[in-house]
Amino acid sequence: ALRCSLSLRLCDCLQAARLSTGTRRLLRVQSRCLSSHAQSQKQLSFSADFLRRLQGETDLGTAERKLEASLHQHLLTAAMKGEEHPSPEEIAERVCAFYKQQQGGQCREGNEQGRTLLLEGKRLFFNLLADKFGVDHKEIASSVDSLLELHAQGREEATILHSEGHLRKSLKPFYCSLFTHISRLEGGLKFLVDLRGDLLDIMRSPEMKTADMPHFHELDQHLKEFLAQWFSVRFLELHNLTWESPCDIMEKVSLYEAVHPLRHWKDLKHRVGTNRRCFVFIHPAMPREPVVVLHVALTNEPASSVQVLLDRKMEHLPLDEVNSAVFYSISATQKGLAGVELGNFLIKRVV
Repeated sequence: ALRCSLSLRLCDCLQAARLSTGTRRLLRVQSRCLSSHAQSQKQLSFSADFLRRLQGETDLGTAERKLEASLHQHLLTAAMKGEEHPSPEEIAERVCAFYKQQQGGQCREGNEQGRTLLLEGKRLFFNLLADKFGVDHKEIASSVDSLLELHAQGREEATILHSEGHLRKSLKPFYCSLFTHISRLEGGLKFLVDLRGDLLDIMRSPEMKTADMPHFHELDQHLKEFLAQWFSVRFLELHNLTWESPCDIMEKVSLYEAVHPLRHWKDLKHRVGTNRRCFVFIHPAMPREPVVVLHVALTNEPASSVQVLLDRKMEHLPLDEVNSAVFYSISATQKGLAGVELGNFLIKRVV
């Protein structure tokens, strides 16, 4: 039986699109699907729309239609493996590869047209996820009606709980399954963090269409909640960086500093030197990527200004004379984790 998961929906729809060379063959595919499961009606509707978009029959401009057809063709190729359905993990891996390939190729354009294509390609990608792989509103309404009817009939608690479970499942968008499979890939969590960063950029861009905003906002909220679970404080490792710490991590600390930018490598050496501490949160799935950076100055009295703390000529104190710790800079490094509370947890762990 067909399962209402994102991976199988994508596979079945793409399979139907690939096999359907004409209306007659599409109808035969639809007939077979209709006999499999009631959910097939929903998938057939998606397949038909998928074909129309692939064939450029939607009301789109020429450039946008070309981009969307290219996007669907790549997803079609990425999601199929011969005549068999690929595993959910393979689908997730190929979708990630396609997104990265398109982004890299368009970035190489190096001009305004390339940047425009990059932005539009991402918007179409997110629109496909948000619009086609969100929740089924008709199924939700049907589940609510069934639940209310069971209450009105005074049915037993077990039946009502089962109906509530069905409603709960129907409220979960299909793309959440894709997020789960991507997060299990090597580098998948970092991909999702960067993906949400791209989504936020598009939502804030002047080209963002008002009609798409509700779907994009819903997609953003689910992705944010998913990442918040992954970046729970119990999964984060606290590191105290020194001048002997790995160079690539130190370089990222320097690049990510948003409060008091570092102008020279000597500034960085000063901030991890005597009477200074630099703490970072690192996630095991992103081992070379600081998530939050906190700079601390150890002094014998509260500083009169931040500039005093940043001065490399500041006199060093013996540790037995230190009686104050000044938290003078904290920076979140990942744009895709905006709104996920991490800074306060870092400060509490350091204290």
